[in-house]
Amino acid sequence: MTSSIGADVVVEVVLKYDRSEWPRVSAELCGGDASLQGLVTRLLAHYDRPDAPLPDGPYPTELGPFTLERELGAGAHGKVYLARRPPLDGYVALKLLRPGPGMSEFVEQVRREAGRARRIPSAHVVPVFDAGRIDGGPFYVEMAVCADPDEAAPGSIRIGRSLREAQEGLGWEEAASLVEDLARAVHAAHRTGVVHGDVKPENVLLTPESRRVMLADFGIATSLAQQAAPGSTPIGTVAYMAPEQWRDRLPPSEASDVYTLGGTLYFLLSGLAPHAGRDQGTDPAPPPLPAGVPPRLREIVGRALSPRPEDRPASAGALADELRAFRALAPTWHDRRSSARRLLLFLRRHLRELATLATVLAVVLPLALLAYHLFTSRVVELAAREAALRGQIDALEVSRQGLQQETDRMEGEVKAKQQELSRTEARLKQLPRLEQALGASREEASGAKETAQRKDAEARSAVERAAGLEAQLAGARDALAEARGRESAAQKDAGLRSGERDEARRQLEAAEARVRVLEKEATDRAAALATARAAAEREAARAAAAERERDALRGKAPAERTSDRPPERPAPRAAPAGAPTP
Repeated sequence: MTSSIGADVVVEVVLKYDRSEWPRVSAELCGGDASLQGLVTRLLAHYDRPDAPLPDGPYPTELGPFTLERELGAGAHGKVYLARRPPLDGYVALKLLRPGPGMSEFVEQVRREAGRARRIPSAHVVPVFDAGRIDGGPFYVEMAVCADPDEAAPGSIRIGRSLREAQEGLGWEEAASLVEDLARAVHAAHRTGVVHGDVKPENVLLTPESRRVMLADFGIATSLAQQAAPGSTPIGTVAYMAPEQWRDRLPPSEASDVYTLGGTLYFLLSGLAPHAGRDQGTDPAPPPLPAGVPPRLREIVGRALSPRPEDRPASAGALADELRAFRALAPTWHDRRSSARRLLLFLRRHLRELATLATVLAVVLPLALLAYHLFTSRVVELAAREAALRGQIDALEVSRQGLQQETDRMEGEVKAKQQELSRTEARLKQLPRLEQALGASREEASGAKETAQRKDAEARSAVERAAGLEAQLAGARDALAEARGRESAAQKDAGLRSGERDEARRQLEAAEARVRVLEKEATDRAAALATARAAAEREAARAAAAERERDALRGKAPAERTSDRPPERPAPRAAPAGAPTP
């Protein structure tokens, strides 16, 4: 089985060379293995037969479970057809392989690798549905067809083309976008553990409307690569393979897939394969890209085509990130090493925003200056108003403090008034009692007044009596003086009798005693009159005070009460003893 599979691999490689080179290349690949050499020779003879049993029309035609609609293309392995597989609806791409020894093992290997390829999580990989052999017919590989619905003919499809066929109408920006998607598909395959080994424009299909790239031949290329022996003729397309494959005969790797991605982008930008001279046995460096290609994109292509694997992007995903950064005007691997380039990219990336900002500034700046002028003047005005308001606030604060003090004072007065009102209410509660006391005082004052009047009458009578007594006293004094004169005369008249003298002396003593009694009585009468008058005045003062208190409680002025009272007569003063009575 191993020899048969190895023969298929050798035949696949030999068929890429000119027919005159087949013997040399096959001998080199077989490495002196006679049995392998014979098998390869028989297979090559089979491919050399002009009557290879592959359908060639008319279409549609039935082949096993498939209905062939038309031929899509032909290659070294066989032909590709647009086919249907009833009763399933839809189209598939059916690749028919030319029959020959060892093909069964090869197709089985393709089936296994197709199973691995179906696990690749990418919409840019052409999935392989099945592989096998039609009963009595050729071997086949069933794949998804790369096409878009035909809007002009509902139910029909438009078949995509390979990147080689679509290269002429591509610009550098679309080419970078397509290879970015292609690199992400290859990166997804690498993460699944699948290496393509033959990425080239012929193996990449492009849908006509959606412009979606799809990488084909995953199962076939991987199967061929796994059967290659180290040091043998390299597997892949010579014009695109990495230097370590061409020079060192190493098997395909992730780094070599990155190189072939760079070679595919190189072809889309220039229309040439990077190593077209290898068919003549030489290996010159890829020619420079056209001048119309941006320098940043040329740097990305040059880095992907670096001869040493370690100088290339670390993975196919890293290459996709570089292309995305290039298209988004973000810094790439080369740009990140220069601050000036990063600044320039920033300006280019935001050129539209900067232009819009410049336009806006050109329009807005004068308005902004005017607004600033108005704003500053308004600020000055507001500052002045603020200062005035602050002065008013300070004045109001002073007024508030004064008002607070006045309020405190008034609250104190209110409290005092409330206390006074409480006392007044207490007095008002005592008003009935005071009125009763006032009535009693009035009665007492009336009685005192009557008593005073009576005593006043008595005092007048006493005064009159005192006046009479004083008159009598004066008469007695005159009589006494007369008696003393008679005594003196009697004494002079020695002839008076002693009896008359004694009688006159007794009369004189009686008159003096009478005078003393009258004086004492007059003094007692005056003291009693003064006492009565003082008592009357006290009773009148008590009555007046009671009336004033009542009037104050009733809200009347005391003067209204006192103005109705008759003026009090002053109490007569008692005449001193011995004074003459008026």
